[in-house]
Amino acid sequence: MATHSPRGGPHFTASVHDRLAKVSDKRLAAVSLVLSKLFSGRMALSTLFDGPRQDVLSPEEEADLKDLEAALPEGAMSRDPLTRDRFGAEPRMLAFLRQLEGHRPQAMVVLSPEGDDAADEAVAEARAMGYLLVPGERMAALKPPSDVEIFDKTTGQIRFGAGTDWEKLDEAAVTAGLCAFPRLAGLFDNPLAAARAGLFGPVRERRRSGHSWRVEATLPPLTTMPEELVFLFEAREPAERVLARLAREMAPLYAETFPASDGYILATARLVVHHGWLDKPDAMGLRLFIGGPEPVRRAALKFAEGHARRAGGRKVWPQGLPPRADLEAILASCGAARLERATDLALPTPEGARVTPTLRAIRGEIEQIDVITYLRDLSRSLPEAQQTLGLIEDPMRAQSPDLTEESPDSVRAHG
Repeated sequence: MATHSPRGGPHFTASVHDRLAKVSDKRLAAVSLVLSKLFSGRMALSTLFDGPRQDVLSPEEEADLKDLEAALPEGAMSRDPLTRDRFGAEPRMLAFLRQLEGHRPQAMVVLSPEGDDAADEAVAEARAMGYLLVPGERMAALKPPSDVEIFDKTTGQIRFGAGTDWEKLDEAAVTAGLCAFPRLAGLFDNPLAAARAGLFGPVRERRRSGHSWRVEATLPPLTTMPEELVFLFEAREPAERVLARLAREMAPLYAETFPASDGYILATARLVVHHGWLDKPDAMGLRLFIGGPEPVRRAALKFAEGHARRAGGRKVWPQGLPPRADLEAILASCGAARLERATDLALPTPEGARVTPTLRAIRGEIEQIDVITYLRDLSRSLPEAQQTLGLIEDPMRAQSPDLTEESPDSVRAHG
């Protein structure tokens, strides 16, 4: 089943516990009470597990992993739990649930070859020993390169490895006088996910052994750095109307509506300032990122702000919102979850969930996304989330990845 997810590939460098370090226990308790209010008096149970994770292997599995390690060059394989979480194929929220509930990572092992040819060899060795590079009982994840190469500072042409994180890409871009949109890093888990979503405009995604390997893109000058605007509306309709008009008339780099309850949770955790309307059931937020040369950007920001205010929007949080991973970590630690999927998917929804239809526009292209927030059934958190996203594993399907796999040096174009 196809699902919507702007994420993919290596998606975070901090564990859920690192994310929670900035929120006190008192604040987390307050979030739990807010969740109880939002969900008609039901109490969210905390799941702050922070110990050795369940990773018990049978003697046969242990022997197979040792054989695989022996067949690969030294250092070309990792069994570290957080590394396996980072390079798994599931959305970040599911990895957070695994960490907070003490479950084993999705992948049994991460292949970390040095060089392109070594990657093909490592994948071949893993497959020969029965490891799948797709979700399954014996999943092996692949760590792609993280190098960044600037081809032409004048035109902004760059190439970066699919394993590159935002910090490394931004550092290379700034050195070359280019803008890699670091202010949007909190919305996309990594540059690869942003490229696939269209943030960098047309790109070429090169693959090896059927997996993302490098991306070629064009970055604008550093002087076009986008600025963020956030508004709150009393209802969903005016927020959506403003987004639709701005997407049509000025195509901002990024725009989205979001449930005001997201802001309510962040304010309760003291990560943003509290504002009126956050606890209103129909309230909706609107978030915009507008870039371009300074004169153009200033005019566009004023136009967008004026239109939002005339539609009843209140300008809030001038410093912007924290990374979405912070919100997800807080919710997960309090026994809840926040998932996103395309609006038109006929998939089950957890009992009592709050489903908020939202809009998201990247460079003017609008898509409809359902934000699903719910209190988890702690007896089955992972399968519950997998069902909600349509990620229930099909063993027969997982056994045949080569039916649709591309050649090792294939290229995909986005944009």
